[in-house]
Amino acid sequence: MNRGVLSWVRLSHLDSEPAIRSAALVRSDDGSVTAFVALLLVAMLVLMGLVIDGGSAINAQQSALDEAQQAARAGAGALSVDALR
Repeated sequence: MNRGVLSWVRLSHLDSEPAIRSAALVRSDDGSVTAFVALLLVAMLVLMGLVIDGGSAINAQQSALDEAQQAARAGAGALSVDALR
């Protein structure tokens, strides 16, 4: 019976070593939040740039379409219906 207790004590001692190692690993993660925030900031700036650039492209396309429609109306207004018959 003592042998079982001793083996349990030895096993529990071995189990505590990984806990110490994992505690050391946790301490080494001090700068990980800074890196995450920096990457998140870069990603947000890229997305914001894409939104602004996409909005400008849509605005330019809409302006070109509006001018083309105005030119078509002006051209249709200049036509003589009697000359077409």
